[in-house]
Parts: sequence; structure tokens; C-alpha cells
Amino acid sequence: MWWPSSPDLATELRLLLPALDHVRGPVTRLLLAVGDWTTTPHRIVMGDRTVTVGYTTCRPTTVITVICADGGSFTACMAPQGPAPRSPSPPETGWDEAVWETEDGPGPHGYAIAG
Repeated sequence: MWWPSSPDLATELRLLLPALDHVRGPVTRLLLAVGDWTTTPHRIVMGDRTVTVGYTTCRPTTVITVICADGGSFTACMAPQGPAPRSPSPPETGWDEAVWETEDGPGPHGYAIAG
């Protein structure tokens, strides 16, 4: 899933395209919903190639069709614009090094048994 962090589609696509190229080779065309982008480029220049970008109003804003140089295509999912949600912190286990030390290290199954 792609999480664009700004409404500047030209910048976001320049960041996304190298990852898409790894799926099945160089990308030649993208098709996506118009959405609320501040820029709507029709071409993105990536090194020695140009990726064309097409827009439609007949599809969800979370779907991108990716067309590759080999003639194949695939669909990529896009989250709403904005920062990706942060992962929650792992829960505290209540385990600490003091328990390990007072229980003489791991028990017979590889873990310490607090008693």
C-alpha cells in the first residue's frame, strides 16, 4: 500500500515509481483517479524515460493501475493523502533483566521462570 504524504502528485510519483519498477520492470504508464492533488502531471521524467499519467473520474481514489514496459499491468492500492499512521508501541511484557538475574537465567525451555 502506498501512503502519499503530500498533495503534490508529481513529487509523490517520483518517490513511488522506483518501488513500482521492482514489481515487474519499468513502468511506462499510470492511471489513477483525479482526487484532490495540487498538481496533476501528465508526464513524469525518470532518468532516461518518461512515464505518462492518465486520470479518470470513474474509479476509487485508492486504486492505481500500473502499466509496465513488458505490456503487463497490475493494480496498486493507495491510502488517503497524509502521513501514515504510526504503529502502536509493543505492549509491555513486565519482564526485565532483574528477574532474569535473580532466577539464574533461562530455564530448561530457553526462558526464565519467575517464581
